[in-house]
Amino acid sequence: MTVEKIIEERQNTHGEFVENSRATWAILAALQSERNWHQLSDAMKHALYMIAHKMGRIVAGNPETQDHWEDIAGYATLVLDRLREPVVPYGPIDDVYAALATKWGIGRDAAKERALGLAHDVKEERERVAREERERVAREERLTFRRNGASGRPGTPDDGGHHAAQAVAELADELHKAVQSELKDKK
Repeated sequence: MTVEKIIEERQNTHGEFVENSRATWAILAALQSERNWHQLSDAMKHALYMIAHKMGRIVAGNPETQDHWEDIAGYATLVLDRLREPVVPYGPIDDVYAALATKWGIGRDAAKERALGLAHDVKEERERVAREERERVAREERLTFRRNGASGRPGTPDDGGHHAAQAVAELADELHKAVQSELKDKK
């Protein structure tokens, strides 16, 4: 079905888009201008918006479309159900455990314990992989030095102490110069 065909069908039941929009927002403007509007929860405001939207469809489209009336009743029922038995919305990280509990079909505390356990397992696995990677790189470095004629890391006794020997030689030269200078000053 093409977009044009869908729009044509919806216009028969929902009314012309601009008329429906004007009616919906006129209803909402009236509601938003009242003193209690700002005290309503997001769910209440959204339900009223959807009810106004369905009312706009009724007055701009086919008023005998049962779906419009059922939707109005549905949105009102959603709010009524939550007034009777409040639902805590997900918010901070702590509420993620409630969402996981629902998904896993277990209690919130059990979901928290399970999630923290999984997080711990993931952390340990990452640390293990990082450790293995460090060990692999170190093995490759040792192999590279051996292939290049050195027996280990540069500057250590493993490679003959080339870098260390050079540093000792430089220090000995400086010490020798200092001693020579001292002896020259004393003469």
